[in-house]
Amino acid sequence: MFNVRRVVCGFCFCLSVFTTMANAADVDVLAEKLVQLSTFSGDFRQTLIDDQGEVLQESTGVFFLERPGYFHWETIAPFPQLLVSDLASIWLYDPDLEQVTVRPYDESVSQTPALLLSGDVSKMSASYEVVQTTDNQFSLTPKSQQELFTQLMVEFAEGQLVSMSLQDSLGQTTTFTFLNGIYNQPIPSELFQFIPPEGTDVIVGG
Repeated sequence: MFNVRRVVCGFCFCLSVFTTMANAADVDVLAEKLVQLSTFSGDFRQTLIDDQGEVLQESTGVFFLERPGYFHWETIAPFPQLLVSDLASIWLYDPDLEQVTVRPYDESVSQTPALLLSGDVSKMSASYEVVQTTDNQFSLTPKSQQELFTQLMVEFAEGQLVSMSLQDSLGQTTTFTFLNGIYNQPIPSELFQFIPPEGTDVIVGG
């Protein structure tokens, strides 16, 4: 059975690591690529593979991101789920459960994609070793063993972000593939707003 909450949070955690990456020249190259994305939207495909190469989970959906921390990440299949930030709150809505969890927006919170588009490159030399493995690919290794992943691969094509692969301590790899990307185009502001539907249970988190 798909663990959709892990799917969503896994993606968000991957994006959030860009707030604290490390390693001089290679970090500068990666930062330069990221700051060029003022907005980014499209479709996504996410796949979780175990250490034997077996596919454990798959999901698809759409996403909209805008500097400096607005996002709308919607899983459509196999189960619907929505993650939204309006810079005041972060909403995680599960329509099947008729439940939404809301917490204050905080750039220090991991598992959000808020800082992917922040452009705050001054924080990229604290926690991660970054190696540019090819012209378009970067490997990130956390300096702290407390992180939820052991390695993250980030790949670009013609200056555009096309995929991320996250490997955890169990040898499992989660790959996020971005499709039909639209870059630096206006995104309707209502996509970054969320009003709980009538009858939805609201859980307030810290």
